[in-house]
Amino acid sequence: MVYYRTGYGAIVKDRPTDILALVVAHALDFRLGQRHMLRDRVAQVLPAWNSAMPGYASVLAMYAFGLEESGQYRLAERTARRALASDPGHPAAIHVIAHVLEMQGRTREGLKFLATTQWAWGEGTGFSVHLAWHQALFHLDSGDPAAALAVYDQQIARGRAADMNGLADGSALLWRLQLRNFDLGARWQLLADGWERQSLVGARPFYVVHAMMAFAAAGRATAAARLFEALPHADPRATSQ
Repeated sequence: MVYYRTGYGAIVKDRPTDILALVVAHALDFRLGQRHMLRDRVAQVLPAWNSAMPGYASVLAMYAFGLEESGQYRLAERTARRALASDPGHPAAIHVIAHVLEMQGRTREGLKFLATTQWAWGEGTGFSVHLAWHQALFHLDSGDPAAALAVYDQQIARGRAADMNGLADGSALLWRLQLRNFDLGARWQLLADGWERQSLVGARPFYVVHAMMAFAAAGRATAAARLFEALPHADPRATSQ
């Protein structure tokens, strides 16, 4: 399925400075796994943008994310830092740099970077929980699972509410701690409660897998069975959740 010549992709092609169309097309590229389009779609509109235009930092951040997802880590970091030079608190640019530092094993630098930028992403942004998850991963990589669990308690469990992205981050982190035989107390039970409140019919397989992690770890056989029953009806191309 190609969105470049149809729908929002066509709008972006005809109107390269339409930031709304670009954001939506970029999100579709991500959901559909169009990795190179994450990069190339934005690259083709960049010449129409300049630093004096509102939204320029967001365009750079989208391009940086596409570069990172394509494995071009050095250019991704440079581009994300350009975005931060334009907007020092841009959470999407911070997210790209966190990805790059993680992929390159720059653990101490990652912890320092997220600590010094936490004023921008720590509360009230769409990246608040997810960047806390990245922060916890850096703690795990540095051999400090207790610090990772503290991040879970203070920023992920407290902030996830009913959001499936946050629940997935919770499952992904607790599973890593479980594999390290770390005592998680009742956390799996509480996380499984959150997943049971979700309607997973038609949800992205990504969410289904992370919900199953919680149900398995919490011993929720009935919830797991219901999830299995719903699988034949799930649309693997679903982008609604």
